[in-house]
Amino acid sequence: MVCVGYTVSFPFIKHEAFRGLSETNLNLYKYMFAPALQPQTLAIIGCVDPLGPCPPVMEMQCRVAVKVFKVCYVLYWQALISN
Repeated sequence: MVCVGYTVSFPFIKHEAFRGLSETNLNLYKYMFAPALQPQTLAIIGCVDPLGPCPPVMEMQCRVAVKVFKVCYVLYWQALISN
């Protein structure tokens, strides 16, 4: 699903990591993951403004998200916490 012309907000997510997020204050690692949300079970896909077409970028974000969910990838701050 591709949506255009919207404002970035997440009123349906009750976790404090997503309160106060807006287009100017998007504190997400790789524009996908909220560092305060542990374990990583939610990825925001498509909140990026590429210079080219969006669908290939969103596909790559989906691939990374699945690998993080399957614990094939460890995110940077997760590696720091575990060491």
